Formats: sequence, C-alpha cells, structure tokens
Amino acid sequence: MKNEFVLSPAFCLFNKVLVLVQSSEQIVFGLVQEDAALCERLCRSVKVFFGTSCPEIKFRSLELSEFTKQISKIFKSNNSQLISKNTEETLSEQSENAAAALLDSLLANACDMNATDIHIEGLCVRFRVCGVLKEYEQLEKNIALLLIRRIKILSNLNVAECRKPQDGQFSFYGLNNHPVFVRVSFVPSVKKSNDEVEESVVLRLLDVHRMPLALSSLGFKPKQLLAVKQMCSIPFGLVLICGATGSGKSTTAGAMLEYMHAHSDGTKKLVSIEDPPEYVLPGVTQIAVHSETGFDFCDVLRSVFRQDPDVIMIGEVRDQSTAQTAVQAALTGHLVLATLHTASASQAVMRLCEFSVNRSVVQAVLRGVIVQRLESGVLAARVRQYRQTYRRLKECS
Repeated sequence: MKNEFVLSPAFCLFNKVLVLVQSSEQIVFGLVQEDAALCERLCRSVKVFFGTSCPEIKFRSLELSEFTKQISKIFKSNNSQLISKNTEETLSEQSENAAAALLDSLLANACDMNATDIHIEGLCVRFRVCGVLKEYEQLEKNIALLLIRRIKILSNLNVAECRKPQDGQFSFYGLNNHPVFVRVSFVPSVKKSNDEVEESVVLRLLDVHRMPLALSSLGFKPKQLLAVKQMCSIPFGLVLICGATGSGKSTTAGAMLEYMHAHSDGTKKLVSIEDPPEYVLPGVTQIAVHSETGFDFCDVLRSVFRQDPDVIMIGEVRDQSTAQTAVQAALTGHLVLATLHTASASQAVMRLCEFSVNRSVVQAVLRGVIVQRLESGVLAARVRQYRQTYRRLKECS
C-alpha cells in the first residue's frame, strides 16, 4: 500500500493492540483484551486517514504471548517512521510510555504463566516457572535500558546508580485485580563483550491474595500426608520445613496453617511472621517483618509472646537469636513452625547446633522435619510414567 496506517510502539504497548493485516481491501487489528472504546477510536482514525478509499476494518483477539513477540519485532526495527519524531519531548514521552507498557506486559504474562521470578540479564528476559528458568524474550539495548529505568523509578531507587547493589519493591494489580507485591534486586555485573558494567535484575512476584494449596494437593504420599497432619495436631514443640530457595517451604507452611485453622474451630490463636507475607491466610494473624527498619524476626517473635499464641509460624530462621528464641517458644508450650535452608533432616539439626542451640535441647524440642524440593511438571509426569511401567512389568513377571 502506498499510504500505510501506522501505530506507534508506545500506543501499541499501552493499549495492547497491533496491526496484523493491512491491504487495500482490509485492515485487521489484534487486541489482547476486548475494548469497545478502543475499537471505535481505531475505526475513526482509519476512516480519517484513508478517507473515501477506507478498507474494511476487522478486529480479532490476540494471545498475550503472541502480542509480546510481535511488539518486540516492531522495537527491533530501526525504521524511524514507526516512531513520531516531531519533537525531542514527544520522543522522550513515548519512550517512557513504551517502557511502562512493556513492563506491564511482562508482569501480566508472568502472572499468566504462574512465574515466581522475572530475570533481566543484559538483553535477555527469563521467567522462572515451576523452579526452572525459561527464556522469554530478547530485548533491544535501548528498550532494555528504558525498562531498567522504569523498574528503578517504581521501586524508588537511584536511577543513575549502576555500580552498587540496590533493593526495592513496588506493587501492581495482577489477575482478578489482585495486588501483587514485587521485590526488586539490582546487582552490577561485568558485560562479557567489553568489560562494561551492566545490571542483573530479578523481580520476585508475590501474589498475597492467591489461596495457598491444600495439604492434599502438595504431592505428599499418603503416609507422608498423614505424618504432616499429625505434626499439625502437636500441642507444642518445633517443626522445621527445609529446602532450597524457591522449593515451596512457605507454601507448605501456609497449607499447614490453613489446615490447623480449618480443624481447630477457632480454638487456636495462629500467628505468622513473614518477610513479606506470601499468602493471605484466613484466621491467621499475619505480621510482616521490616528488616531495613530494625524490626526483624527476633524482635517480632518476642512481641508475639505477649499475644497469647498457640501456633507461631516463622518465615525463616536466619540467625542465632531467632533460632534460640524459636526454641524457647517451643519449650514454653507453643507449636512453632519454621523454615530453614537445608537439604536434609540431619543438616537441619546441625544448623540449629551452629546457631548455638544445645543438642540436648534440640532433641527435646524437635517434633518433626519436612524436607522438600520443587519438582517440575514434566519431571513429575515422567516419574509417574516410570512407576506405572515398573508396576506393569512387576505384574507380568
């Protein structure tokens, strides 16, 4: 076509719309979400642009993943006609809008894929889904820089600082209009090509209104599930939930608290101490830790003693004072659930001893240890298939 109707990348990103097909007979727009007002606006613009020779206007739905791939191709194009260059101010404003819309798109797609983390390393964007990092997109350099700047602005961080680590946070509204909390970490790294400094960015997504999984859906075998439920009925003592980062320790702890609430008929005072809370738990008094202000796990735990709790869940035992206070709580008639970064039950005991907890005290107070690791869906399916094949072979032999 001699005259081509073009939407700026900023407009496309902000409204999640693309021109999919354009010919003298028709023009087809793809929309991620149905929007009558936007459709009417586009129709008016097309009719004004083409006048009497206006082609037929059509709309079709577009998957978010398809939209993201298509919009990245537009950004990779160096054709200046795609971006309005009337003034430097207009270009700057479009760039900021484009970065904001791109971040919105990444966050929305990450929530849609149930990703726990977004990694931005140089030009590469990866999502962690079911414990596995998967490459999602390759960005152009200028777009990556704008995206990093946008994240820093939202996190109230120093935009000009790129040689020191920075931590921040912000929130957005995800699926079902639920607020999602985002923990942000910036760490400087050396660029491989010319030793320049670039930044590694990790966004941890925490949908606090997502309901925790039930104990029965966490993958425990029947005997294991029975043992975990028995731990939930213990009147006092210490139960440790161990595993690597991202292995689902908080999910298991939340499911145990939910089980206790459902089976106690309101007769128990349940308190959780987390940094930050990862789920909204009905019937549980949830307290957020603010380490940057000096309000750490140990301080909160001491204050909780005056709340007359029956069960205390500690998000993470990080230091000696927290470990000793948790053990003291378990010795004085409370059931304490706590998470530890260890790979086995024996290592959990050793870690408590490293925190200067006497071994005889550990022996007296420890009631159970749950050690877990996250299993990907593909691996789980293969394990089930292997077990079924093994049973069939055993039956035939």
